[in-house]
Amino acid sequence: MNRSILALILALAACSPGGGTNPDRDGGVESDADTPRRDADGDGIDDSWEGRDLGTDTDGDGTPDYLDSDSDGDGIPDSVERTTGGGTTPPTDSDGDGTPDFQDTDSDGNGMLDVVEGTNDADGDGIPDYRDLDD
Repeated sequence: MNRSILALILALAACSPGGGTNPDRDGGVESDADTPRRDADGDGIDDSWEGRDLGTDTDGDGTPDYLDSDSDGDGIPDSVERTTGGGTTPPTDSDGDGTPDFQDTDSDGNGMLDVVEGTNDADGDGIPDYRDLDD
């Protein structure tokens, strides 16, 4: 088969019926508002928030955050810490210090490391200790 014809077939296969491209093959035409999202480690946080393009490795364990199930090494999986952060929504930053919880070793900013506080809820208010200032 001629290379030009093969290239044309492959290009057409990536297009949606109404025109435009459809790289994620979800049937919709991609636009700035509907770009394919990546989540290489399956934690529910878009790789762009995890610093994929920068090679961010928050805990210095040699695994970049976008492939690390516990980016900050605090023993609490990113999928638990994220709360938000799917797609274009920024991940949760409980203490407002500019570092999302999944990259912050002291998510509530109380001076006690998340690895010590854990996911328990000592006062039963529904907020895990690692995010709760009064626990």
